Amino acid sequence: MEVFLAIAIMIASFTIGLIPIAVAMVVMGLAGSPGAILFVVGQRKSQNWIKLTGLLIAALGQSYVVGSYSVFVVSLLRDFSEARPDMPTWPLWIATLFHSVAVPTYAMKEKTDQPTAQHYTLGIVAILSLCVFCVIAFVPAVLRPIYGWVPLYH
Repeated sequence: MEVFLAIAIMIASFTIGLIPIAVAMVVMGLAGSPGAILFVVGQRKSQNWIKLTGLLIAALGQSYVVGSYSVFVVSLLRDFSEARPDMPTWPLWIATLFHSVAVPTYAMKEKTDQPTAQHYTLGIVAILSLCVFCVIAFVPAVLRPIYGWVPLYH
């Protein structure tokens, strides 16, 4: 019976869970906007180093937000599994992986006429979010200096 409950929670996270993913996408866009502004300045002045700096700043800002979301979701799962040790967590880990990579993946599906620096960096952000998920899943103490402020992270 516990397996069915875990699968039901997993399915609910794929549907209702799209709301926090949408919020994380908005915050990710805001975090990448300083880099996107620099990228546009570099385009207008034909300065490649300004464009590259803008891309790096956009990628760092977006990656930090997506990493924070990934850390939060994994921490939430760990907190939940401590409260319910009898429940199998494998379906919930699948949902957690989905949430960790969903933010940049859904953002990549946006079709724009004029891609910005934020669109160009999404591939890197997706890879980094997967890396953050793997690190937080297997050796969570490594990320404490960076993401120690995230709720439920212990």
